Amino acid sequence: MKTPLAVMKSCLAKFESGTYKPEMAPFEIDKVIREACRSLAEEIERKNLALILRVDSQRVLGHQGLIGRVITNFLSNVIRHTERGQSILIAVKGKGQTAEISVENQGNPIAEADRQKIWNQFYRAEARTAKAGTGLGLAIAKEILELHHAVYGVENTKDGVRFFFALPVQP
Repeated sequence: MKTPLAVMKSCLAKFESGTYKPEMAPFEIDKVIREACRSLAEEIERKNLALILRVDSQRVLGHQGLIGRVITNFLSNVIRHTERGQSILIAVKGKGQTAEISVENQGNPIAEADRQKIWNQFYRAEARTAKAGTGLGLAIAKEILELHHAVYGVENTKDGVRFFFALPVQP
């Protein structure tokens, strides 16, 4: 039986090979977001975090399962870096032909030097703290978003950090 880390490494290798082509189809992004929130509800509750959803029902084009993985990876990352009792905001904003999906926390900013490196395999800005993850979640998210030819990124906000990406909207 493969360990979760081995499964993540295998998944990343498949994406990086350049041969994997996900099947794209329209889906409701709000349902995927709600499912990711349900899957991480225990962690959110354990840290007494306020989860704010500002999501409209938007049909987007992509691979539903893979986009669900991106949202889950972004959300677990912000949960890990949000202090007990703070807030997390997940938003979907229509921007013409695309919908921007963002996951934002109240927490410490990411140092300028780390903002590009966090997308690399095994890079952890906080490697010496208890907050350290596997260092694969954001690398997997990056590969999935690049398979979708999506614009994505991370930015510091007034109160924390915001991860975002955009997908084409389907009427």
